[in-house]
Amino acid sequence: MTQEKPTKKIAIFYTDDDEPWTQPHGNFSEMATKLFEQSKIDIDESFEYKTFRIVQGDFPSFDELSEFMGIFITGSKYDSFDPEIGWIIKLREYLHELINEETRRMPPVVGICFGHQVLAAALGCKVGRNPKGFEGGVATVQLNEEGKKIFNGKSSLNLSELHNDIIFETPQGFTSWGSTAICQYQGLYLPNRVLTFQGHPEFISAVAQNGALRTFKKPGCKIPVEEQQALLQSCQEKRNDGVVAAQSIWRLFRGEL
Repeated sequence: MTQEKPTKKIAIFYTDDDEPWTQPHGNFSEMATKLFEQSKIDIDESFEYKTFRIVQGDFPSFDELSEFMGIFITGSKYDSFDPEIGWIIKLREYLHELINEETRRMPPVVGICFGHQVLAAALGCKVGRNPKGFEGGVATVQLNEEGKKIFNGKSSLNLSELHNDIIFETPQGFTSWGSTAICQYQGLYLPNRVLTFQGHPEFISAVAQNGALRTFKKPGCKIPVEEQQALLQSCQEKRNDGVVAAQSIWRLFRGEL
């Protein structure tokens, strides 16, 4: 009798609260699960996706993490560099220890927007408001030589964006893989260990549009009307490469990147 292989598991660190503006497409964790399933090209396996509600203090132990093939840290409305919120402080400490753990195998980590920023902050990098302002819509990220290797020879990726904060430097040992005019560091890479995105591969263009509209409606929004229109137009006209980006996430999780 053939013994069935255990189901492989992916940990989703959900670092936000459910928000109505993402509906009917689900919350950040649910959109991540959809993205993983849509991008499983040439992967004939089933996976279990377990969500940890980090905002509520739901952190897995390192022993528990050994059961997972990868960790996906979602975006968030919170500041990754916040000095007072307990779960954010704990997450930075947790990630610092996780990335520097050498006595046992830890699963590779993917960070999205807030996840990208909080990981950089955990490793001592400066993170803060972008002096160039808001980046939204579907933006074309120009890939450098490292990025071309990571994303199978592509020269650029169109990714959903929704952020006011950026990282100002790369952690020691990491490389940057792409940039836009507004954001110099669109992602970080550490071979076999880490891949981060300032953008949101899990956002379909409709979600990027909803996020931009929500930003434009906030009191005190100073984004010129012409720029608002251009960002919304990008959601309608640009190809969205979220699934393409996710295929490289799978490669990292499978030990191929």
